[in-house]
Amino acid sequence: MVTTKTLGPAEFEQLALGACLLGGGGGGPLSGAAPLLDYLRELGRPVTLAEADDLPADTLAACVAGIGAPNAASHGGDFTAAPLLAFTRYASLLAQAPGAVLPAEIGAMNSLIPAVVAAQTGLPLVARCPR
Repeated sequence: MVTTKTLGPAEFEQLALGACLLGGGGGGPLSGAAPLLDYLRELGRPVTLAEADDLPADTLAACVAGIGAPNAASHGGDFTAAPLLAFTRYASLLAQAPGAVLPAEIGAMNSLIPAVVAAQTGLPLVARCPR
């Protein structure tokens, strides 16, 4: 059964708020998510959220995240262009291109950074890993 969902601005905001609460402080501050939410609204591209089980078995997914101290994140890092650059450079090293984007951490920013790359590339965002 294919269980995909399309995410838009309202869902991105809900994702940031929920991930901030569940992240317990890890994964970037909510204040750092605001520029990412603005970028996703301006970009205007929906993101397909897909369960891992619904992707073809040979789909390669690449994790995307920001790392560093929350204090550093709030001082103006570029979390829209840099993750895409890292993703495309990593993909160029692989024999098979990634067919999905996988979040690496729950948190306000690290739940949105993979969504940004998914929106930029048109690849699905993996909702969760199967048990």
